[in-house]
Amino acid sequence: MKGSGLAVLLILLPVLGIAPVWGGAAPDSGETVVQFGEEQGKRAEKGDRQFDYVIAPIPVVNPLLGTGLTLAGALLYRVNPNDNVSPPSLTGVGGFYASTGSRAAAFAQKLYLKEDRYRILLGAGYFNLFYDFYGIGFGAGKDEYKVSIDQEGALFNGEILVRTFGRLYAGLFYRYFPTRTRPDGVLRDALVEIGIPEAQLDLDIGSLGVHLQHDLRDNTFNPAEGHLFDLTAAFQEPSFGSDLTYQKYEASYNHYLALSGPSVLAMRASGCYAAGDVPFFDLCLLGAKSDIRGYTVGRYQDRTLLAGQVEYRRGLYKKFGGVVFGGIAQVGKTLHDFNSSSWLPAAGAGLRYMVSEVHKLNFRVDLARGRDETALYVSVGEAF
Repeated sequence: MKGSGLAVLLILLPVLGIAPVWGGAAPDSGETVVQFGEEQGKRAEKGDRQFDYVIAPIPVVNPLLGTGLTLAGALLYRVNPNDNVSPPSLTGVGGFYASTGSRAAAFAQKLYLKEDRYRILLGAGYFNLFYDFYGIGFGAGKDEYKVSIDQEGALFNGEILVRTFGRLYAGLFYRYFPTRTRPDGVLRDALVEIGIPEAQLDLDIGSLGVHLQHDLRDNTFNPAEGHLFDLTAAFQEPSFGSDLTYQKYEASYNHYLALSGPSVLAMRASGCYAAGDVPFFDLCLLGAKSDIRGYTVGRYQDRTLLAGQVEYRRGLYKKFGGVVFGGIAQVGKTLHDFNSSSWLPAAGAGLRYMVSEVHKLNFRVDLARGRDETALYVSVGEAF
């Protein structure tokens, strides 16, 4: 999360069951207590429409944010109770407050309709974050020099995907992100020196993008077989409400193999490229979408990123399970900047507890070690 006010909402949205097209899970610290409606024997009914609920308070212990608390809640349900093809839809809200004064709130609506022919995502959020910015590039992340800033912003996101051929989905998304970065007079020159042009301190970003997805997973929360290919291209232009003109392209491929045990081998490869007049908060961020765990989101960031990871998941006893994982990544201005001395490796292990056997939804705790630091992840749902 260092270096990106945009990434602060990634604390909340993965807990609510969605990840926006530009990011994903972010490191959280603390202990989550999950209360799941069905598992507590309190399955609720509204008319003939049954639904489950999740309440997840997450204490935050983080050198970036200080200490605080994240609280998220979500409802999982089927819009049409006779539709056994669509994954469960989700409505969620969440917020957090930390001792540094950092705070955020988010709302998420994810709908699966007409036997999974349509996938609709709506999200909105607000944040006011106090954090450290290290700069841009591998060298900046490696150094300890940093500048503390205060960034405030809001986020509005909407997307619709339509199933076209087989399990191939295609659609459009729109994002609007007004943000204000407020360093004091002493820090303003330091920010320019570390890589933030003064013109980027007060921006409105509007994005129109294309999203392609091929989804053969057997479960959206905890896949054991199949694959997920995801490709997005976002275009920021004045005609879309953006003060800057740039493009951002992201691609990922997840593959899942069911093994004996029961156990699963999960693999992920991902890449990101940003071109044009890219603001510091919308660069390719290592650690976003859990690519890879073990790095605070934004400490390593640049225009180009490649990452890969492998995770072995195994059931241990009844609802408990365990995972071990490892990965490697590089960031740079272009691929020509990648070299053998700038690898960013990570490895770790975690525990799982299945809070819903119906949806195979896990509560997870992961501990990962990267090149510079150790990060603790606490969330609901798998990293990928």
